[in-house]
Amino acid sequence: MRIIADISCNFHQLDDILYTIETVNAEFVKLQYYSEHDLYGEGSTDTKLKLEWMPEIARACAKHHKKLMCTVFNPDKVAEINQYVYAHKIASSEITDLNLLKKVQPYKKPVIVSTGGATIDEIKQAISLLHGNHIILLACDVEYPSKRHTIRNLLYLKSKFPHINVGYSDHSLDIKNMPVLCEHYRAYAYEKHVKPNLTHPSYEQHALTVNEFNEMVLSIAGKDTTESTNHHKRVFDEKLGRWVRPRV
Repeated sequence: MRIIADISCNFHQLDDILYTIETVNAEFVKLQYYSEHDLYGEGSTDTKLKLEWMPEIARACAKHHKKLMCTVFNPDKVAEINQYVYAHKIASSEITDLNLLKKVQPYKKPVIVSTGGATIDEIKQAISLLHGNHIILLACDVEYPSKRHTIRNLLYLKSKFPHINVGYSDHSLDIKNMPVLCEHYRAYAYEKHVKPNLTHPSYEQHALTVNEFNEMVLSIAGKDTTESTNHHKRVFDEKLGRWVRPRV
């Protein structure tokens, strides 16, 4: 299962990003490139992630054997970011932005598509527009932080799109159960938001610190021996969609 560390907006300067890239245990690192105007159609056009940082970020990812991906919210900015990334990410809110999908498609790079709140028809439309690209669908909630722990969305997408890789974007603070469950059910990828260990009030509430993120990865790898991560001692309840202790 491929692990995606979503840095998102959890930084104040370039060094925060470089620190996370160096220390987080993940195959992929993801950033978001947008301005207030890109999101809301008004306000500042300044982006928190500076385009001039991207060459150094790309070099850091190469040095630490991470694959860089980025979420862009403005179709006109896809070309600016493309040269630096291994893959493009489509946010749940942008899955119906046909112009954005059409801008991403010609580059023929992997495209990770979050599907929170999307209908099956909307997902099919996105898949059609991204023809020729390696597509990874991510099941997810649109609650931040998410309080639900269910594997059903992942299993449902896998059943509907058996020929497409499906993973899970987890917005909960769970580092034990859901990650291991996704690994058990062969999710292609697992995404979690991450922030530096020195937290700040502006950082996302649903983001893990780097230390927490790395502990989660150990749990997925089966290297954590605490009872909560020994899922082989429990049984999977199909109705609840999670692991439970067997009754004795």
